Amino acid sequence: MKFVKISGIKKLEEKAKVVDIECSPYHNFVSNYMVVHNCAFCANALLRKIKGEPYVRKRNVDKCITELKHVVPKYNVKVVNFADDEFTLKHDWVYEFLEKYKKQILDKYGCKFVIESRVDTITEPIAKALKESGCREIQFGVESGSERILDFLNKNINHKKIKNAFRICDKYHINTYVYMMLGIPTETVDDLNDTMKLLADIKPRLIRPTFLCPVKGTAIYDYCVKHKLMSKDVAVWNFESPLKLKAISNELLMKYWFLYPWIVNMYMGYDDYSMKVYRYMKKDFNADVFDSLLDEDKDIDKEYRYKKLPHYVYKTERKKGDRKFRFNRLELIR
Repeated sequence: MKFVKISGIKKLEEKAKVVDIECSPYHNFVSNYMVVHNCAFCANALLRKIKGEPYVRKRNVDKCITELKHVVPKYNVKVVNFADDEFTLKHDWVYEFLEKYKKQILDKYGCKFVIESRVDTITEPIAKALKESGCREIQFGVESGSERILDFLNKNINHKKIKNAFRICDKYHINTYVYMMLGIPTETVDDLNDTMKLLADIKPRLIRPTFLCPVKGTAIYDYCVKHKLMSKDVAVWNFESPLKLKAISNELLMKYWFLYPWIVNMYMGYDDYSMKVYRYMKKDFNADVFDSLLDEDKDIDKEYRYKKLPHYVYKTERKKGDRKFRFNRLELIR
């Protein structure tokens, strides 16, 4: 087993395991670096302050393709994950890149790719070009289904833009993956329900709900400090909210997180899930309750698969005997 030696940081050598890329069919790749938007929760906003203005650094298309032509066949890469925050920002660059990617990577090696983007940069011509060039999934940071909360986060998107992007992706059969947040300052039960309703409408293939973790120096962090909302140390990918909201209790917030797929299914019009949500909302959640919930989810999943009804299920990496009740994603079963 190989380890990375990190100079100046004690006792981290054995924690930083090197992953052999030859063991993975996926490859992360960055084609640009940008600080364009000013979302209240994003660390990129700090870099924008330092730079003093929005800026984008795009790599040369031919250099990107040359690197991919080396990496893809050497390591038998099947899917490239473009880790750019906003792959489709510069459409002229995108068209040039996709044309060359299709001819030199997809057609030759059969390697497809995944991108991250914003809903307000997806157009029909771009989606068509993405699909024809091998794009199999677009990941969006939607964050909330409440337009009031979206404005609070300074996302500069709305329901119309969100629904349009997902309509286009559905038309061209591109899978969609959304990042959603809970525990946002000023958030209410009505806001959470608006989020569930929106998801029931747009039906992304994968949903990743996480709790807001304020990053020091961002507008959202300053707001939380000013209003004394911090209740514990902040960690990336928290499995519980580090904030104490005024309009919704942490207990109820956790129940929304645990019941996330069922609540979305409920807003898709399924009475079976409505009854389950109502029953579990009365429970105090612990590992045993979550085990019971997952068992019920498997049973109703089989029933809905048999009836060919679209619905969301839990995607959990929790191993048997693990007392931590958590899940990573929700998956749409069609």
